[in-house]
Amino acid sequence: MPPWTEKLAHQDIVGESFHEDAFKAIAAEYGQRSLPDYGYEIPEAVAVIVPDPENAFDPNAVAVWVEGKHLVGHLPRDVAAAYAPKLEALDRGTYLQVPARVWIGRDDWDRDTGARKKNGVRGSVSVRLPDPNGVTAFNDLPDEPHTVLPWGRAVQIAGEELHMEVLRTFALGTDPRHVAATLHVVEEPRRTGDPVRLVEVRLDGERVGVMSKAISEQIHDLVAFVADKGRVPVARAIVKGSDLRAEVTVHVARTSDVSHKWLDAIQAP
Repeated sequence: MPPWTEKLAHQDIVGESFHEDAFKAIAAEYGQRSLPDYGYEIPEAVAVIVPDPENAFDPNAVAVWVEGKHLVGHLPRDVAAAYAPKLEALDRGTYLQVPARVWIGRDDWDRDTGARKKNGVRGSVSVRLPDPNGVTAFNDLPDEPHTVLPWGRAVQIAGEELHMEVLRTFALGTDPRHVAATLHVVEEPRRTGDPVRLVEVRLDGERVGVMSKAISEQIHDLVAFVADKGRVPVARAIVKGSDLRAEVTVHVARTSDVSHKWLDAIQAP
């Protein structure tokens, strides 16, 4: 599965020198049986991040598998310690999948003996990881058919202070919570004038605030489109603060930024 949050950070892995055969196999799969002098880069590879609790050197070890089948190394020990509990909590058979960069080059010399090697290969891998708390959503996604909306610029919502009884259930005061929020187009009454159409934000079915009129106008067509397909629109959001005051930030694309291909893929349940 991909990470819940799409805010990812670069991370080099370690131990690639122990997996020469894996890099040879990867190079062959990409048609690089004879590597150029400057090496070969696979900038859009995919890596699967898997707990390795049987590792003899580190019970918190986390292995990195390129394309899910080539073991190429591990996360550094201190990084692995932060991710291992989150990864081990995933459902059996479910693993975190992230973007990766793979470089493969020739290695003509044995570093231990100084002897020349024939067809030697070395590799380097970096991955892009979410914050450990962003591996999965803190809360459950809706039981009803739903669609996760495309990631976009952060939107700060208003009115959270009126819904602290809901927000306190998210263990505020600890780390920010990466949550699944549902979005709904509503008609908000005004003291004067006609009601205004806004996008309401809910957590676990409970209202926690609304987007401003200006932002709602940029998003409500997307929300309405998904809802009209019989699916609940879900957005990635972050809750942070204390039991006295909290903020909710939603990451969702504006309607104008969503491709026709994405829209065409939305099917009624």
